[in-house]
Amino acid sequence: MGLLIVGDVGAVGAKYHAGDEAMLAAAIDELTSRGFSNFTVISADPAETAARYGVRSVGSLASTGPDSPSRDDLERRCQDILDAARGHLSRRGWDDRAAELIDEVAECDGLLVSGGGNLSSLWPEHIFERSTLTSLANHFDKPVVFSGQMLGPHLTARDGELMSQMLTGANLVGLRDSHSFEISGQLGVDAARVQRTFDDAMFLRGGNPAVPAKPYCAITVSPYAGLVENDAFLDRLAGLLDSFAEQTGLSLLLLPHLASLEPGQSTDDAAVNQALAARLKTTAIEKPILDVRDIASLTRGASLSLSTRYHPVVFAVSGGVPAVGIPVDGYTQQKIVGALANVGLAELSLPAFALASSAAANHVDQIWQQRDRISEHLLANLPAAQAHQDRWWDRVAGVFNHRGPAPVEPFSPVPLTVFPPAASGDMARLLNWQTLAADTSITSRIAGDVQSSSEI
Repeated sequence: MGLLIVGDVGAVGAKYHAGDEAMLAAAIDELTSRGFSNFTVISADPAETAARYGVRSVGSLASTGPDSPSRDDLERRCQDILDAARGHLSRRGWDDRAAELIDEVAECDGLLVSGGGNLSSLWPEHIFERSTLTSLANHFDKPVVFSGQMLGPHLTARDGELMSQMLTGANLVGLRDSHSFEISGQLGVDAARVQRTFDDAMFLRGGNPAVPAKPYCAITVSPYAGLVENDAFLDRLAGLLDSFAEQTGLSLLLLPHLASLEPGQSTDDAAVNQALAARLKTTAIEKPILDVRDIASLTRGASLSLSTRYHPVVFAVSGGVPAVGIPVDGYTQQKIVGALANVGLAELSLPAFALASSAAANHVDQIWQQRDRISEHLLANLPAAQAHQDRWWDRVAGVFNHRGPAPVEPFSPVPLTVFPPAASGDMARLLNWQTLAADTSITSRIAGDVQSSSEI
């Protein structure tokens, strides 16, 4: 039957999310190179996923959007699915998608949860889906691997309980940042089954995009700026980029990671790019949404990457490119700072709040002035990082081939000091303050969702 893979993929509403697709593409590449050939991918848009990757694809259990089910409804449905698999509930005429997934898990050779950052109470539907699939795999005695995951940082007590059961039921768990590693210990997951990894898409290759004629800065901005009002954030960013372009002579390449695949449609990152370009005095190059391999290639070809999203950071550092990652809250801080810390460059992160002061321009200027030193640091560490990630995928293949997981030594590069201690400390305090302020709002929202669900 082959391997069953679940990730947050599928171009829902003709929207393409490069980061999520990158992690799936990388998983298929890595497992194919290790002898696996049959894949069934669980997707929000099975037809699109099947056509894009040349695989079988079936519908997802997760449902997002304004009509998403409540937590209570999610819990009941997942329990019904497990009862049906165990023969305690009739499957006849009940739920076609759930019955299909029960059969898929029963017949597969193993379940892979490909990389992602959605195991958080911000997206309970994904916790319930992964938990249900893992329980089904355990019931049918199928090996389970979680690869390149981020956990939290926001977890309710119930979601934490589900996560603990889910990860404890896995044969192997790969975690892409140190905070997730700490959370796994708090959830009681056996440390022997847990390994620190890089993002699944860290070394994704391929792509043949048209490249700008002169050196460029690759820029990706999401529609969400945290507690900073979007127009104010774009005003400040435009001022920073104009000054930087004038100083360096670089072109500004606006590279969306989430946008519509439909020609002429401007949504999400592409819409933000239009708004940003309208504010710039410098003429920017606006790209449409591209295949993720082309996006990765363009990012690795940049002289500098600047982004509020996570995967531009991953792609940049894997090509030896200095990356300015701009977290806007605790969730993006864990992702972005985690990716930079994995290669010894946590100092390169720049909190969104800093754009209101001269500290942001000074920060970017210091990175630019030390770009050769930063690139040398990255290029010196990348061969060992690549070898470490190769050993991770060898270990994943070993689980699915029933050879047992072989331990892999952790990868810990020596951090590179980029800023004077005082400047570094000030930026770290601002980053932590931003996280505290933003997370107070997020925690209240999650608590409200839980309360509303319990009252239904």
